[in-house]
Amino acid sequence: MRFSRWQTIGILGVTAFICLAAAPNFLPARAFERLPAWAQRKVALGSDAAGGTHVVLAVASDGKRGAIPWRRDASMRGIEARAELAGVKATVRAVGADRIVIDSADPALLEQLSQVHF
Repeated sequence: MRFSRWQTIGILGVTAFICLAAAPNFLPARAFERLPAWAQRKVALGSDAAGGTHVVLAVASDGKRGAIPWRRDASMRGIEARAELAGVKATVRAVGADRIVIDSADPALLEQLSQVHF
């Protein structure tokens, strides 16, 4: 595939802009504070790029009817309670009938969850 000169310049320009917009996220706090006010904006990073954890759990099914909704809901409440007791901020949500997604900025959540049996 061959791009024209202007397409190449446009692609490189957009790429450079995106890289510059994300650069403040990687600066140390002291360097970030020295930036002008208009440049002190950070791009919101996903939990994986910010050093967090994204876990997907599957709820057991009975084989005939699929996942049992009350089992998924009870598991979600247990995960939320465990995270709260550990002082870990986590977002727990249901995805479909048999999946639970847990997002947390604290990798210690995995260790806490590995010790829990539902």
